Formats: sequence, C-alpha cells, structure tokens
Amino acid sequence: MKQVLSFLFVLYWTFTLAQTQTFSIRFEPTYAAKPVVLNNLYILPNGNDSFQINLLKFYVSNIALVQTDSIVFTNPNFYLVDAQNRLSIYFDIPENIQFNALELLIGIDSTIQENSPLSGDLDPINGMYWTWQSGYIHYKLEGKCSACLNNNKQFTFHIGGYQGIDATQYKLSFNLPTNHLSAQLSFDVFAFLPNMDVAKECKLMLPGAKAKLYAQEIKKSWKLKK
Repeated sequence: MKQVLSFLFVLYWTFTLAQTQTFSIRFEPTYAAKPVVLNNLYILPNGNDSFQINLLKFYVSNIALVQTDSIVFTNPNFYLVDAQNRLSIYFDIPENIQFNALELLIGIDSTIQENSPLSGDLDPINGMYWTWQSGYIHYKLEGKCSACLNNNKQFTFHIGGYQGIDATQYKLSFNLPTNHLSAQLSFDVFAFLPNMDVAKECKLMLPGAKAKLYAQEIKKSWKLKK
C-alpha cells in the first residue's frame, strides 16, 4: 500500500510540474512614436530629408521572469529578432509559478561571446557575427537616407562590442500585471539620431565609444505598452 501511495504521490507531482503555459513577447520598432514598416518612407526632423529601413535585426537573450526581485524562471535560449519575419517570440513556462516582472538582455553576454560561434540563431550564417575578437553584432539597422553624402545614399549601423566600458549589450526590466502571459515592448529604432550628423555619419560597423552611445540611447527608448 505504501508503495502505491508513493507512486501516486510522485506521479501527481510529475504531472503538476509538467504543466506549462506559453509566454509571448512582441517587439514593436517605432520612429516618431509610430510603428516602423520596412521600406516605407519616413521624414527626418529637419523636414527636408527622408529615409527608409530595409533591414532591422537584434538579439534578445537572458530572459527571466521575476517575483518581487527573485527570479522564478529563466529562459536559456537566444533569439534573433527580425523586422522582416520575426517580431514575436514564444516560450513555455511552468503553470505553477508566480511573477510580476520581466527581464531580458538586448544582445549577447560576454560568457557566450568568448566561446566559438554557435548554431541556430547564433550561427554566423545569419550575418550577425564579426570575428572572435569583436563578437556578435547586437543591433543591425540598414537602409537609405536622402541626407547621406555617400553615392548610394545608404546607411549602415552595426552596433556591437561586448568588452569593457564600450560593451553594447544591456539589460531591460519591466513590471508586469501578476502572471500576465504576454508583453509588448516598443523602442525607437533611431533613438540615437540627435547624437549624430546624419549627412556625415551614415556608417558605423565597429565596436567603440560611439557604438556604446548609440546603444544607450536605444536603451532609453524602450517601453512596455499597456
């Protein structure tokens, strides 16, 4: 009889712990507080020049759910968000946890960077990896702008770098309604615009102080949509 009860007890807890539910995060790139659509034309603040975004990608990792400053769930996966075909991510979480906040990292942390390039979303074939020394591009924005002085009017912003004071990965935290199973996060794709000369600075493809500055300006623009 004791063996039967023990078996039923283990079975009950195995079944309980195995119950999951899906959590979703929707990312909304914006410009001038309006959603961005690839290849659409947008006007710069000067009112004279326009731009269009052809490519927008960035990494999301170290996702965690938090209950009053204590992490109750961690997601070990890495996600390459792509404005063309992947602005939402989904993952399973246990049904029996309580949480009221979401944490995540924009970019890839140094522990992963210092290892060899990996597969899946971290595969260099995705065009988001520089070299073993510079690591991954955390945020990639490309398009055309009439203000650019180069011949093809293209802008290229590859923001990365994971070491020292110029690291461009950053952590975000958002309070959620208790046990809410979704979050919609918006950010300004060109939040660093006031810190640059659009005509002369249409290209950034190296780690450094400027990449760090641009990343921090984007970080300030993130919001949880109610």
